[in-house]
Amino acid sequence: MSEENNFLRKVYKLRENPFTDRSGIGPIDYFVGQRRQKESWTKAIDGRKNGRGSSLNLIIGDYGYGKTFSLWMILEQYKNDAELLSVYLKLLREDFTSKFGVDFIQRIFSAVRIEQLNKIKAKKALEKIPDGLKQQANVLIKWLDGDELAMMFLSGKEQLKATDLNKLGLRQNIKSTEVAKVYFILFLYTLKESGKPTLLLCVDECEYLFSQMRGAKVANVINTLRDIYDLPTSPEVKGLGLDIANIIFFLGITQGGWTNFNNLERKEQSQGGPFGALLSRVQKAIELEPFSREETEELIKRRLSYNSVEKRFEKELLIPYTKDFVEYVYELTLGNPRHIIERCDYTLAEGKEQRIPKLTRAFAEKVFESHGLIKEPIHSLTSGSQTRKRRKRVAR
Repeated sequence: MSEENNFLRKVYKLRENPFTDRSGIGPIDYFVGQRRQKESWTKAIDGRKNGRGSSLNLIIGDYGYGKTFSLWMILEQYKNDAELLSVYLKLLREDFTSKFGVDFIQRIFSAVRIEQLNKIKAKKALEKIPDGLKQQANVLIKWLDGDELAMMFLSGKEQLKATDLNKLGLRQNIKSTEVAKVYFILFLYTLKESGKPTLLLCVDECEYLFSQMRGAKVANVINTLRDIYDLPTSPEVKGLGLDIANIIFFLGITQGGWTNFNNLERKEQSQGGPFGALLSRVQKAIELEPFSREETEELIKRRLSYNSVEKRFEKELLIPYTKDFVEYVYELTLGNPRHIIERCDYTLAEGKEQRIPKLTRAFAEKVFESHGLIKEPIHSLTSGSQTRKRRKRVAR
């Protein structure tokens, strides 16, 4: 063990620097702040799970306010719920795709953990599918059995060759959203028949839609999301005679991305379009807020009292800092969670290296100066009036 790590354990009584992971994702009890927001998403999920229609909800917040963490918290909160299957994915893949609908559905298949399903019930349900869908149902049965070709076909990770497609009883790979939707509908049917009547779909980084696509391509993405939202109660599904799982969406998006949505909705009001249709389906728009001074200290306390080896919080708080350190971090960050974690990471790392017994404001000032970090408050990019306008749109 290095001298620095030995100091970390003996003086700070910590096994590792708990601020190294700046995403905020960790044990569920790391969760600090946003309690009102948590109540909102809990109400939205509990009110719509095992229902018929879908639910569309937004998690809105600037960078560092915890959108990804909130989506992760939602998944953690409901991971053991018998009525839900939870899936996380980003709205767009890293590489450009010309067929969003195909790609989005295939990435859902890729993200599903098959072991969460009751395979016996699922396969029995698929065996009862009408003859016109037998071919697709057989692919899903093989997917449930872990067949590698079926998994590659449904996830789109590889375009199968003719010989491999023939083994699945198919002639071509999934080329269109309409074809992908058939497989997705059968999946939702399988989900419900296997005892999980709701798909909880957490979709992150929706704001990148506006930087990666333009014009008709953006409209196509929005229209596809609306179409997938409508599936459980659509004439298309009713015509197949299937009762499928409903979908609870949570879309994580920045304030800037949300503003783009609203601006495009206003532009299309005279001619119609997909933005108004999608936004009219929003059940809850949950806006994340900066931490208060008390929440800032609570975040620091929780990070510094968690025993990562025993996976528990110690009864005695192991907090090597002074009150003026917390005050200073709060002043600098204005309650931005990511910035709080970042500043504490730098300070604790330097404290360990320099053998500082407690983290103080005076020491933090020296650390931030040495790293070329701002020592004055990080001002918000929006004025109070702009923020009020933005909140009016969120509350619409």
